[in-house]
Amino acid sequence: PENIVLFLKNEGISCFGKRFFWSVNPAFFEDILAKWGIKKGYVFMRTAFGACIYFQKEEYFYLDPFFGRIVS
Repeated sequence: PENIVLFLKNEGISCFGKRFFWSVNPAFFEDILAKWGIKKGYVFMRTAFGACIYFQKEEYFYLDPFFGRIVS
């Protein structure tokens, strides 16, 4: 999506919050979203603990693998 492309162009692949959050290439997370049954989602951030933040249909979600949940 255009807003994710703009974010990555402006920020690049970098870290935030003392290396707790990382911006990522969405292509690297397609298989993870597929394992969770998520189609057409775009991961653009991940945490140091393996959770990821993704964009889907004009909404943002937090996928938490430790608690097995997705939060809008």
